[in-house]
Amino acid sequence: MTTQSIVVYLAVYKTDADAEADYRAAKEQHAAGILKVFDAAVLHRDLSRDVHLVERGQRAPYGMCTGLAVGAFLGVIFPPSAYASAAAWGTSALGAGTGAMVGHFWRGLSREALNELGDLFDLSTAALIVIANSGVKDALSKQSNRAMATLEKRVKADAASFQAALDRAIAEALGEPT
Repeated sequence: MTTQSIVVYLAVYKTDADAEADYRAAKEQHAAGILKVFDAAVLHRDLSRDVHLVERGQRAPYGMCTGLAVGAFLGVIFPPSAYASAAAWGTSALGAGTGAMVGHFWRGLSREALNELGDLFDLSTAALIVIANSGVKDALSKQSNRAMATLEKRVKADAASFQAALDRAIAEALGEPT
């Protein structure tokens, strides 16, 4: 039985507008069935180095969700920000679903990969993070060349298990039974 994996795609940009354009391209690729996007968000880092959410997906079946997975990923790269990112993404509770997503990233990405992603994130004030089933870089490069630099890392985790954790985190954030 083949399991589908997940990737974290990070791109940095000169402007928020460029990042937002590629975010829309990722949404189009998802809607067309080319990518299965679990989550995506455009981020902006201000002069005091605080990270702000510019744009995120809305709750929908099968991906382009709420920013919870991106928040969990940022909590792994920048651990002190785990609680702040959860609040910024619309939830005050870090429940079992969010904890499971953090675990997928923590166990599924090497320390070297996490450092590379963190270093790339530091290069600019505008970034796009997409968590998908595969091939984000290839899919977006056919539609856009706006990014200054990109990096895509495979997470050693099962996509179905990750989707279950994301679904649980969304339900927890909305106060729904899990």
